[in-house]
Amino acid sequence: MADRSALRDLLDRHSENRPCICGSTTRLPLPVEDRHNLGIEVCLCLSCGHIYVGRGLSESFTPIFYEKHYRDLYYGSEDREDEAVKQRKLKKAAEIVHPFATSRQADDSGRRVAEWGCSSGWNLVPFRDAGWTAVGFDYDVNYVAFGIENFGLDLRLVEGGEHTSPENRGAYDLIILNHVLEHAIDPIQMLQRLSAMLSDSGQLYIGLPLIENMDSSWYGHFHIAHNHYFSAASFERLARHLGFRVLDSRPEVGDFLLTRAGRETKNPALAGPMEVFSSIYAFYGLWYSHRMRPAIARRLGQG
Repeated sequence: MADRSALRDLLDRHSENRPCICGSTTRLPLPVEDRHNLGIEVCLCLSCGHIYVGRGLSESFTPIFYEKHYRDLYYGSEDREDEAVKQRKLKKAAEIVHPFATSRQADDSGRRVAEWGCSSGWNLVPFRDAGWTAVGFDYDVNYVAFGIENFGLDLRLVEGGEHTSPENRGAYDLIILNHVLEHAIDPIQMLQRLSAMLSDSGQLYIGLPLIENMDSSWYGHFHIAHNHYFSAASFERLARHLGFRVLDSRPEVGDFLLTRAGRETKNPALAGPMEVFSSIYAFYGLWYSHRMRPAIARRLGQG
């Protein structure tokens, strides 16, 4: 990976301005820095209240970023082959993802699960071991190869037509999207395409880093790989407008279990003035709590 200054120049050359998911370009820039100092612009939409990156990586460059830069930038020296790393990820999958994702499934027999953005397939191992047919998709050739070799999983590199290929349409009883939706340039399109891969009674598990669950690491919450910053309310509103029903949720950890319920509405992200006000109030409440109050306390302590 290039050094940080060269990487910032590279990413800037391959960035573009974007509207909100509701289509509006009327926005309020927010006072945030990203954890890697790569110059992102986080905005709050003044039409619907959604928080998103107003200038981010282009659609054509995004696969290159994930293939060549993402893992090194975000995981650094973490070794996927280290046994402690493997066991930690497998433990999380077995104790957190699998129990919640299967809580509304009748049984494991004959079930098919797919994970979009699977990395090396850690989350799929407990499903495979319970008798599910498990398939994973990811951009990163090295992590996909590692999962195939070490776990014996059916992992595949993402191709442009995977969402709509005949073999995938209506094929899965469960799709896992764990800390992936916030990375999407167009989360509406991603959810629509994954919806087409669900069986008639299929369910969609989504894990998100919700804005209200941000801890004291305010600086670390925002970074160039995340294009969208959902709250529990804004995500559930989007899901409902896209024709999903929320079967279960754990907002305190950002977990949601959805199923298809009906037709989507004309404008999936449309919201009223109260949603915009609520988003502004919530964001600046967090901003004060995590950034300003500690700074004021330090200043008073020096007085």
